[in-house]
This record gives sequence, structure tokens and C-alpha cells, in this order.
Amino acid sequence: MAQPVTVYRWDDPGAPQLDTATPDRIIDILKKCLIEGYGTKSPLGWAVAFEDAANKKIVFRNDPIEGSGSFVQFWHVNDNTTYFRNAESMTGLDSFIYPGYLNSINLRNTFDNGKWIVAGTKTAFYLMFARKEMDNYKPSTFDYSRNFFCGDFISTAVNDVSSFICVGYNISSDSTANTGTITTNTNNPLSGRGFSGNIFTKNAANSFGLKIRSSDGDIEIEQHNFYMVMNGTHVLPDGPLGGINLSDVILYSANGNPATKTNMPLVRGVLPGLLYLPTTYYASYPYPYFEKYNGDDYLLLPSDRVVTGQSGGCYLMLNAEWWDGPNRG
Repeated sequence: MAQPVTVYRWDDPGAPQLDTATPDRIIDILKKCLIEGYGTKSPLGWAVAFEDAANKKIVFRNDPIEGSGSFVQFWHVNDNTTYFRNAESMTGLDSFIYPGYLNSINLRNTFDNGKWIVAGTKTAFYLMFARKEMDNYKPSTFDYSRNFFCGDFISTAVNDVSSFICVGYNISSDSTANTGTITTNTNNPLSGRGFSGNIFTKNAANSFGLKIRSSDGDIEIEQHNFYMVMNGTHVLPDGPLGGINLSDVILYSANGNPATKTNMPLVRGVLPGLLYLPTTYYASYPYPYFEKYNGDDYLLLPSDRVVTGQSGGCYLMLNAEWWDGPNRG
């Protein structure tokens, strides 16, 4: 079932501001968008499961009826770094049941007074940051954008028990430690780092992958990667890229399981609302920019690095009006 998308922005009336790029400001933005609302905008309808405001820790839970009812915790590491990780369930702060890999948001003080956007539904959201200097999609230096995802992907399995994921700057360790740093050079597929051809692998410490259980919970862990296939499923009919093929962002089994293995299929699902361009476009367009595709507005996500020595442009488009909901029975 399609879910309406709400887009929240730093320049909305009454919106919280990123006056310092610190974990408390990031948590405040998420609380306003997910839980409380601001100005004339209603919240997405998530819940706060656990919170320790003094130590800058909070756990959000998505809708248990339209979604999986899973959890994601955000917490302070230092004034530049916020950790976050997902789990199928939690019994308290730092008490993760079937957790995913640890991820980080590292904005540093160069993002102070910067721009932020949250686009989401009851079951998933994208969180995006850009420096205040980000006026178009081709900045003069790297590190002008940070894009993250938390929530349910659209699974090929009905009532998938492990459909909740986080996508960010990924750490290869399974550690739940509250200290340390994940460097900004660690790959983030939503910020243009680390692609090799059409597949994003996790075969090194600075690569990206996802730890996902089988859809029925029978198999505890299996590695998944992102995969983009230009199969002509989506063709942009209008705008400056008329006729260009786009792809869903697919979750693909890293172990190469046959498609007949129903609880751990080769293609596990897709990220909601997201389309992948064959190469970067729109570099000179003003940020943020919305493009019409089949009558819907799509937000262009900037890339901070496409390949070594190259920056700018856009290779991801996010539907800003509706997403297919999780595959719930």
C-alpha cells in the first residue's frame, strides 16, 4: 500500500536549526520530524521507545502495524560524531536484539548553520545534511553532503521479520561500544562513496554491507549488498533527462543464494522511493532541486564524491510524494 511522504526542511517556518553540528541538534531534528512536529507540519508518527536526554541517547520505533515495529538508536559519541544502529527489538538503551551494523553521522563544525532535510513515512525516513555553502550540486570541494536511511525496505517476502535497516557510514565491526570514531572516508552508498560498477560490496573494512536475518527469522545473519540494474523498469519521460533509464536500489544477497530459497532470496527487496541514475547529472542545478517524473516530485540527492578526484552532481532521485509501503500481510 502506498504511503504519503512528508518532507521537512531547515527553512520551514518553525523548523529546528543546525546551529551546531552536534548530536543533540541531530536528535532534536529527528524528534521534531518523527515524534513532535513543528509549525504547520505534523510528525511522521514514530514513537520514542527509550531515551536518556542527559547523555544524548534516544531510541525510535517505527509503526508496528504498517511496518515492522523495529528500532533504531542514536547516541552521542563526541561533539562531531553520532552513532546509530538498528535492531529488530530492544529491551532498553544499548540492549539490542538482532542488531545491524554500527553506523555514524560525522558532520564536524563545518556543517554548523547548515541545511538539513528529512523525507519520510510511518515506516522509513531519509536524513540529509549539507553545508550552508551548498548552493548547487557541484561544490568546489568534497564533504558537502551527508545522506542516511533508517527504516523498512520493501521486501520481496510478506511480513519480513528483518526488513528494518540503517544505511550510513558503516563500520565493519559488530561492536556496540559507545566510544571511538568512524571516519568520514568510510563508504556511504547514499553519499556517493565506494561504488564499483553496479554493485556495492562489503569485502573490506571501508566497504559497505548489511547484516540481515532471513525473512522468517530462521537464519540469523547473512550479508547483503546494494545492487543497481539498468533494466528499463523506470524510464524518465520528461525533464532534462528524458529517455534515461533508472533503476531501483536493490538489496542483493552477497552469498549468491538461489532465488528458490524463499526465506533468503537472491533479491531481498528495494529501498523505498529511491531511483538510481546511470551517471551523475544536474551538477549546476540549485540545491535542493525537485524534478518531475511521471507527475511526481523527486528530490535530487547530492553526491559528495563519485570517484576519486571527482565531486558533485546527482545520481539518486527520491520520490518526495509517496513510497510503496513495506510488504505486510
